[in-house]
Amino acid sequence: MQRTFSRWIRPLIGTLIAVLAIAAVACGGGSDGGSGQLAPNQELRLRIAAGPATFDPQLAIDAHEISVAKQLFRGLFTYDEDLNVVPAVAAELPAKENGGISADGLTYTIALRPDATWSDGRPVTAGDFVYAFQRLFDPAAGAQGYYYQFYTAIEGAEAFANDVGGAANAIGVTAIDDATLQITLTHEQPTLPTLLALWPASPLRQDVIEQYGDAWTEPGHLVG
Repeated sequence: MQRTFSRWIRPLIGTLIAVLAIAAVACGGGSDGGSGQLAPNQELRLRIAAGPATFDPQLAIDAHEISVAKQLFRGLFTYDEDLNVVPAVAAELPAKENGGISADGLTYTIALRPDATWSDGRPVTAGDFVYAFQRLFDPAAGAQGYYYQFYTAIEGAEAFANDVGGAANAIGVTAIDDATLQITLTHEQPTLPTLLALWPASPLRQDVIEQYGDAWTEPGHLVG
């Protein structure tokens, strides 16, 4: 069944503007991702106007949910205080000059920072991003079609998302190894790093989601 996006796009644009404004303030601490050492107490305290209905970055839809999700999860890229795209989990921004983007602009090869870890200390791997995109595009995974159309330039993604015979392992997001992610597009999309800095492109832990199901974001279960 074809999933439509039009009824979501207007509120999402407004929400995105609001969240990026919040990010401009929140990013002031720098983009180095921290020291890599975990605090003894893993607590996040935020003052928000309303309680979020979900902490799942692929389901977060309003500004409260998205602002919390952006604090809990970190993707390949993020925004600095001037809203420039900068590396987060990625070691550097891909470019044709550094070999991160192929000459035809269709293949992005992104190395991950060796010190990027989850809150339980496990390294973030390219496979975590592969799983996240497979879940984002999977019509049976509950992502409800909010965001998948941001990323339909990815090879095989639209067919998989619309359940027309696409398979999870056919989408153009692959792990070359634990520390290297490769994304293949059907056409050039210079804005891809900007889109990869958004919350739906955050990595996810397949083991945690499969263990706890819908309760994976509950206290004691969530790994961010």
